[in-house]
Amino acid sequence: MNTSKKKLISVVVPVFCEEAVISETCRQLTELLESLENYQYEVILINDGSSDNSMTIIRELAKH
Repeated sequence: MNTSKKKLISVVVPVFCEEAVISETCRQLTELLESLENYQYEVILINDGSSDNSMTIIRELAKH
């Protein structure tokens, strides 16, 4: 199917001190969203002032 015809799904994920689970959360979300053949997707991670390494992990995930 032509990509321009696909509907877009946006998943917004608030992140607050989630360094222990954010990578796995994104992996599972991506796996699920990639299985939807007629849709494009984006995962938007919103750091809500985390005091742990959540922002560092978000930056690393954004590179992929």
